[in-house]
Amino acid sequence: MFRSVSIASFFVIAATAAQADCLTAATGAGCGMALSSTSGVKTVEAVSTSPRYDVGDHLPRGQYYMLMNRSYYGLPPIDGYWRYYEVENRVLKVHPDTLEVLGDATGLTNAAF
Repeated sequence: MFRSVSIASFFVIAATAAQADCLTAATGAGCGMALSSTSGVKTVEAVSTSPRYDVGDHLPRGQYYMLMNRSYYGLPPIDGYWRYYEVENRVLKVHPDTLEVLGDATGLTNAAF
C-alpha cells in the first residue's frame, strides 16, 4: 500500500514540476513544442502553405473563386476576355478558360477589399 502511494505521489510531483515551467498550464491551454529555441531565443517558424502566383502562372481548377461583384470592390469594368479572381488576399486578372494569370489588380481595389 505504501509503495503504490509513493509511486503515485512521485508522478504527481513530477507532473507538477513540469507544469511549473509552463505558464499556460493553469489556463487549461497546456504546453506544447510550437516554439523552437536556438541560442536562448524562442522563435516560431511559419511555413508558407500556398504558392504565390505571378503573371503567366496557371491557377489550379476549383481552388479559387471568381469575384462576382467587381463594383463593390471598386474594380474597373472587364474590358476583355478575362475575369477577376481572389487569390491569397490578392485580386488577379485571370483567363477564364486556361486560368492563366494575366495581371495583378490588387492596387485597383478600394477599402472594401
